[in-house]
Amino acid sequence: MLTFAEELLLLALDDEEGVVRSLPQVSIDTAIAAALLEELSFLRKIDATPTTIYVAEPSRMRFDDLLDEVLKLLIAEDYQRPIVYWLNEIVERIPRLTDRVLNGLVEKKILKRENRKIWWVFEEPCYPVVDNEEILAVKTRLRRIIESDEIPMPRDATIISLARACRLFLAVFTPEERRRYTPRLDQIAKLSMVGQALSKSLRDFEQTICLINETVYKYN
Repeated sequence: MLTFAEELLLLALDDEEGVVRSLPQVSIDTAIAAALLEELSFLRKIDATPTTIYVAEPSRMRFDDLLDEVLKLLIAEDYQRPIVYWLNEIVERIPRLTDRVLNGLVEKKILKRENRKIWWVFEEPCYPVVDNEEILAVKTRLRRIIESDEIPMPRDATIISLARACRLFLAVFTPEERRRYTPRLDQIAKLSMVGQALSKSLRDFEQTICLINETVYKYN
């Protein structure tokens, strides 16, 4: 079974170019951080109130180094913090989040890693798809749930909430479909506290960028 972080990156991946689509990098990294917190929650390692997260079971898992690093980070502070605080801490203190999840998909033989030339000089890693069935399965499953009135399973509700927060459905639905399914996406998103915190974090970031741009424009 794929993790939340792996499913998010498959949704974000341009499967023709083998690169993550041009979303703001902070949104991808923060989305991965949120996905890791949700994974720990489903493994019953952490628990949450409507606004904070705390460690419920501190023993190491030993099957996922990245999840263990996040858990260790939470244990080190040993008291409750707001969800948004932890999203920022994970992004700042655990490097290469996106690359590490992509490398996990390479190990599972869903993607492969290659280097491509930029301007015939610089090299950039890309991740062509090896097994397209996994990507299609994720998109098909989520589309079926969103198009229906059924109550989604908890894991499905979580991945939908996270994907909506960082606008990954831009690559799944047409503009007309997005308008039609917005109420349904909003309804499902409310089922995930971490997903809601992710949305707030990204909105705050966008507002900060707009404020900076307005200030620069004003004084130029």
